[in-house]
Amino acid sequence: MRRLAVLLLLPLAVVACGEPPEREYHQAQGAIEAARAAGADVYAPEELAAAEQALKRYDAAVAQRDYRQALNHALDSRERASAAAKKAAADKATRRGEIERLVVVLAADVERGRVAANAATKAQEAAARSLRQVIADTERALQDSRAALERDDVKQARTLLDGLEARLAQALATFRTPAPPPAPRRR
Repeated sequence: MRRLAVLLLLPLAVVACGEPPEREYHQAQGAIEAARAAGADVYAPEELAAAEQALKRYDAAVAQRDYRQALNHALDSRERASAAAKKAAADKATRRGEIERLVVVLAADVERGRVAANAATKAQEAAARSLRQVIADTERALQDSRAALERDDVKQARTLLDGLEARLAQALATFRTPAPPPAPRRR
């Protein structure tokens, strides 16, 4: 009776070993999709590409009926995709922190600019108008950048702030230089 059961189960075991590792393949696909959702296409493109290449090697191994190698490629793909997701999350968090610090710096510069523009002399009026325009542009960009951060669009938030610090510094430069000393009075 036992021999009969073993003889009947043996072909099933052989067939089971001769099947591609579909479960691992689907796990790898899911890990790649999760990595994309985490922003790996932007923040960890090399790692994501390596995971996708491993999945292509899986397909090639299955086509050659090398299911052991296919399993290795599926597992490798899943591992690489998980690493890409982790790297993307870490890089995104780092960039978010940098942007939040830049927002604070720009907001402080806007306040300094506002004070400088309000204290401008008649000789500095043209520079004050220019500074007020830069302040208005900066405030709009800060508002849009904060909204992008709320949408978790870190890349857009950073793009909106590009160059603003330099523009503010240049507009404030006129007000940072000491005023020339008054001309001596003639008696």
